[in-house]
Amino acid sequence: MARWGHFALLSLLLLFAAPGVSCALLDHLSSPTIYQAGTEIPITVNSLTSKRGLLPYNFYSVKTCQPDERRMRDERIHENLGEILLGNRILPSMYSVKVEENITCREVCFVAYSESEMKRLQKLIEQQYCAHMFLDGVPLLERPLNASTEQHLRVGYQLGVPAASDESTKTTIHNYLHFKVTYTHAEQGGFSITGFYVVPSSVNVLTGCPDPETAEGGSIQPATPESMDVKYFYSVSWELDTEKIEFVATRWDVYARAGHPASKRGHLMAIMNSLALLSFLGIIVMVILTRTVRKDLLSYADADLAEENSEESGWKLVRGDVFRAPPNALLFTSLVATGCQVVFMAGVVVIAAVLGVVHL
Repeated sequence: MARWGHFALLSLLLLFAAPGVSCALLDHLSSPTIYQAGTEIPITVNSLTSKRGLLPYNFYSVKTCQPDERRMRDERIHENLGEILLGNRILPSMYSVKVEENITCREVCFVAYSESEMKRLQKLIEQQYCAHMFLDGVPLLERPLNASTEQHLRVGYQLGVPAASDESTKTTIHNYLHFKVTYTHAEQGGFSITGFYVVPSSVNVLTGCPDPETAEGGSIQPATPESMDVKYFYSVSWELDTEKIEFVATRWDVYARAGHPASKRGHLMAIMNSLALLSFLGIIVMVILTRTVRKDLLSYADADLAEENSEESGWKLVRGDVFRAPPNALLFTSLVATGCQVVFMAGVVVIAAVLGVVHL
């Protein structure tokens, strides 16, 4: 009875401790960074990915505006194992913003492409590769022109627009990025970033800086691979987030809803297929075990075979091993209890992610 009492007490401790630790984890994930007006925030870049291309590429695998080698070495963010397996390579960039300071237009750099470099860039554009950026840990979302709903948002921005199949339009390079940063006022003072958006456009301008409205309006001749020389620009606008909802929902829900609905249905179908396959395999294993144990029980119950079965055989041989106390039983119990708590915490986090409390 004492053992069962200790086991019940341990179970209650695990039951109440796991949600508390999970809630602390969710609070840590949801805590924003507070910035003061005028604080400069660097924009970091990630890898190039595509739904059509199989492999992710380094952001600077194609020629573009890139910081010097010393800055690339000093400011590079070292990824953890999970980010490395996902293909993430967080690197510094020549883009930056200052809190509550709008930028009408700023020149980034001038890039002179060789024929091979331009062909590589054009190939990535035709494969619909997207470039990924981060501001304060918030991924960049592309908001195409004439699209304001979340269903049209895309994580990252396309490097350009590929030419039409009938060659009615040429391939264009997105060399003008208009960033829109949404924020809220923090209770303790300062500002919290809630969203990071971009409207990319293409302008064939080699001198001066084009007006943002003119660039987004498409009245300027776009930059095409035939030009070989491309100048990159960007602008920034800050907007107050007026949605009266929780910070976690404001900051992350939009990223969970962004993307094409067809890809989300594909993920759902893959999950359903995996669950169906696991259930089918589990039923098969259960049927095999049931038949084996039933066959042994029938042989033991047969009075005519009592003498032949005087020695234990089959599944009864493991009876002694199952109920034998292992060495270092206390340490073994602690490890099992810790594993149960980790599994329970993981389940709580997964359920919270499904309910929309936190996005992983």
